[in-house]
Amino acid sequence: EYRELFASTQSEVAVPIRDDSGRVRAVLNAEWDQRDAFSESDLAVMECMAALCGNLLNRSEQARREEALIRIGSSLDTVM
Repeated sequence: EYRELFASTQSEVAVPIRDDSGRVRAVLNAEWDQRDAFSESDLAVMECMAALCGNLLNRSEQARREEALIRIGSSLDTVM
C-alpha cells in the first residue's frame, strides 16, 4: 500500500528488497521534490543497494537458524 509521506514529492523510485527465494521483504524508496530527479544510474545504484540489503537480511536469518540448531543440538546432548 502506498503512503504519501511528503506532499511536495514530485519524483519517486521504489526498488524491492528480495530474499533468496525472490520474495519481497521490504522496499527501498527514494523521493525528491523535483520532477524527473532520478536517472538510470540512480536506479542502478538503488538496485545494488537493495541487493545488498537482501543479502544482509538473508545472512541475519541464516545466523538465527544456525543459533537455533546449535541450541537444539545442545538440548539433545543434555537429554542424552
